Amino acid sequence: MPRLLLKLKQVPEDEYQQVVELLEAHNIEYYETNAGFWGLGMAAIWLHDDAHHARACELLNDYYAARQQSAREAYQQAKADGSVRTLWSTFQRQPGYFILYVAIIVGLIALTISPFLAFIA
Repeated sequence: MPRLLLKLKQVPEDEYQQVVELLEAHNIEYYETNAGFWGLGMAAIWLHDDAHHARACELLNDYYAARQQSAREAYQQAKADGSVRTLWSTFQRQPGYFILYVAIIVGLIALTISPFLAFIA
């Protein structure tokens, strides 16, 4: 009986390719479904044989642990380089846009809560 291995909704292309390569390298038979034209289906990777599920899950857990570690290392490296985008760095790069966006946000909040302020006064 087929067994769901991985839902592909919002999965980056590089992650999808690496998971497929991992399954093919370990000779695990799988098939894919897509969401279809109207998006009503489920894009996913399924296993043909339920017997391979435990091995495939073990491989995916190891893969995601390594992917998480490399993402953390990349973040730490970017943080050390000073290339991490923060609120302050955004303000420094584009102060005009930053102030405009903050003014729009404050205006929307004021517009949203103004009917409730009428009850207080």
